[in-house]
Amino acid sequence: MSFYTPFAFYQAGGVAPSFDPDAQAYIDEVIAAGGTLSAGDQTAINGLYVSLKANSLYSEILYMYPFMGESADASAIDGINPTDADYTVSWSGILTNDANHTSAGINTTGGDGWGTINKSASTIHSSVDSVTLGASITSATTNNQSFVIGPVGPLTTSNRYQLNIPFDSNNVYIVSGVVSSLAVYNNGSSPIGRWIGSRISSTSIVLYKDGSSVNSSTVSNSGGTLNTNLIQFFTTDSSTGAIGPFNGVCGFLFGANGLDNTQVSTLDGILSTFLTAIGR
Repeated sequence: MSFYTPFAFYQAGGVAPSFDPDAQAYIDEVIAAGGTLSAGDQTAINGLYVSLKANSLYSEILYMYPFMGESADASAIDGINPTDADYTVSWSGILTNDANHTSAGINTTGGDGWGTINKSASTIHSSVDSVTLGASITSATTNNQSFVIGPVGPLTTSNRYQLNIPFDSNNVYIVSGVVSSLAVYNNGSSPIGRWIGSRISSTSIVLYKDGSSVNSSTVSNSGGTLNTNLIQFFTTDSSTGAIGPFNGVCGFLFGANGLDNTQVSTLDGILSTFLTAIGR
């Protein structure tokens, strides 16, 4: 016969395990915001941070949203800057409802919902030629544009900053800078997977699915600049209503400095382990 042991994650003597301080800071903020985290969730979060740091990736990530806690306030917390209000997502539309913040992540299948942070690409990234954007998608409905990451306000050809999953049919689309220097890949079906797009120079932007390169572009990014408008998730240009809304389930989202092939492969493995550990 087996018995449930409350607080089984505590060590002998009633002492809680010692977590990485940045992992603990994120956990504390999620709980303070009303989120629910199991012992397994907390262990998985700690493992994520430990692995990122062990592989010299933590310092490369500028924002990341694990969307933990199963409430609007909890999933709004940024994993890199958990106490910085400028990185805390302000939700709109259906994402103001706790019901759309699930154990699987953000669910926008019931209508338009989006989030905004008080930061722009120009205040987060140091160079338009060193930008990585990524997201884990477990459900996606084919539609017109489907912005997972984009800016508030109209887009121009000189300061693009966007990750679209999908974009026109089943295409996945990543661009930082001028519109012609993008990488796009048609998944052939609903684009489920871990998608990472990385620009590492003015003539190299690569799109990856589940850690493997699927397309790239060497078109010059000359004239591209970092977007100065606030960053939005799951739509763009909400000042005029939801434009190109994402319709699906997103389990993780992040922005980083430009990562090379080896770094992307390592990061994808870490994310895969983390997402599996939390049931995504």
